[in-house]
Amino acid sequence: MEQKLLKASMKIGNHLTTYVCGPGAMEQWKGETGDVVIVSNIIDELFPEKVEKIERTMHIIVNDGESAKSMESYNDLCTKLMELGMGRDNTLWYLGGGTIGDLTGFVASTFKRGVGFSAIPTTFLSQIDSAIGGKNGINISSTKNMVGTFRNPDIILSDTEFIQGNASIIMDGLPEAIKHGFALNNNIIEFLEQTEPEKIISGEKLPEFIMMNAMAKGEICNMDPEERGETRFLLNFGHTVGHGIEAATHNAISHGTAVLMGMRMEMLVASEIEGPIAGDPLAKLDHIVEKYNLKIPKLKQNILEDAWTYMARDKKILRGEIHIPVIERSGNIRIRKIELDTLKPIYWKVLGTLSS
Repeated sequence: MEQKLLKASMKIGNHLTTYVCGPGAMEQWKGETGDVVIVSNIIDELFPEKVEKIERTMHIIVNDGESAKSMESYNDLCTKLMELGMGRDNTLWYLGGGTIGDLTGFVASTFKRGVGFSAIPTTFLSQIDSAIGGKNGINISSTKNMVGTFRNPDIILSDTEFIQGNASIIMDGLPEAIKHGFALNNNIIEFLEQTEPEKIISGEKLPEFIMMNAMAKGEICNMDPEERGETRFLLNFGHTVGHGIEAATHNAISHGTAVLMGMRMEMLVASEIEGPIAGDPLAKLDHIVEKYNLKIPKLKQNILEDAWTYMARDKKILRGEIHIPVIERSGNIRIRKIELDTLKPIYWKVLGTLSS
């Protein structure tokens, strides 16, 4: 049975984005004369039949990966757009994952002081997370996203044909979906508990799941469109500890796995500070980890010590206090300011769950 495309409007600040999701969503793309599409070289190699659909307009192939987010890449793209004669009334699209989206969004919001911007995200993580919220940027001197803008796409076409059947790419991004569930919308957690993994991986339940996550992310971003307050800090659940683990292992542990470990640790920290958490979210997390066969490795003591060192340098630390999301119940967290001197003994008390 052919699946119908899911479609919704997403308001973030004063900007309205049309979000379309499902198999063949890219067919909704209609490039106008003068529009340009930035294409990931990986997508060009893996999905040539998809890339052929944009031949009627202009496209530029860009090497994927974090190295693409450089001032050199930015300068090269702007120069090519000038040579192609792209006007302010044209739209710059991207076809690829999060890094290509970051670069393209930054170019779109600065080239000629801003051109149209739309997205065809091709990874699970970009479809549920990075394509939404308007944060774009490039890296300077190895520092991620040091220069950037807020610019939301006008259209997001999340074509599930790029990822359905690919268990690896879906499971790699699943921790961010789990984070959305615990931090923003408990319906996501209930969906994961009640749905067999194969129904998501095969594509049968994938569009529905992506749309749930996209709308949850959009709703929280609408409350703080340019990250001026603390609302978007809710999206950092699991990331304070997770980023420390990533840094301490020099990225040997993937971002998704580190976030899983971070959520578990931060739940334990919350229970130490606040007492028992309603609904026992830790048990829910452990059940989902087991059901979806997600791996949480044990860490050596020295790695955990290094992770703390990185956490103590977190950019969210102000006047000796770290702003950390504390879970109250599944689907609801709040930001708690905790002095590092208070957090440190709690961290060491609960880290035994991650150590080997």
